[in-house]
Amino acid sequence: MKKRAAILLLTMFVFLSCKNDTAKAESTPADTGIENFRVTLKIVSKKQDNICLLYTQDGTINFKDEVVWQSVEGSENEQDVVFDLPKDTYPTQMRIDFGIKSESDEVVLKSVTIQHKTKSKIISGTELGLVFRADDSKCTFDTATGLIKSNDTNSHPSLYPQEANLKPILEGLFK
Repeated sequence: MKKRAAILLLTMFVFLSCKNDTAKAESTPADTGIENFRVTLKIVSKKQDNICLLYTQDGTINFKDEVVWQSVEGSENEQDVVFDLPKDTYPTQMRIDFGIKSESDEVVLKSVTIQHKTKSKIISGTELGLVFRADDSKCTFDTATGLIKSNDTNSHPSLYPQEANLKPILEGLFK
């Protein structure tokens, strides 16, 4: 009888131990955060369009082939536009191009959140103007309100980095 009780107790111990290990393994990804870089824009865009995030990994602002596109639904409400960069990508600079359609309207940029693993940085309010600047040949950027407005129907708004301010933010997330 003691032998059966010992076996039953041992079996329950093993079963419960395995169950706890499984629960821990399932919760691990949420605890470690975002493995790749994720950039989330909180915007108001009244018209449906496409936005792209361009990035470099060499510290320059020579934006060429490294780009991620996302479509945006037109809405009077705030919406999140999420860019997941490819695995093992470590951006050193970023540019945001708003709208590729000629009928694009103005966009209000509320915040930019950059995440990597368990670290994140939210850039909002007037801090947006310290980290990003308008391409003056294409648009205006009111840093007090976040309003981005195209200069004409042939140009598409672009926000370039304030290189000296964005680079340390990005590097701090992957170091």
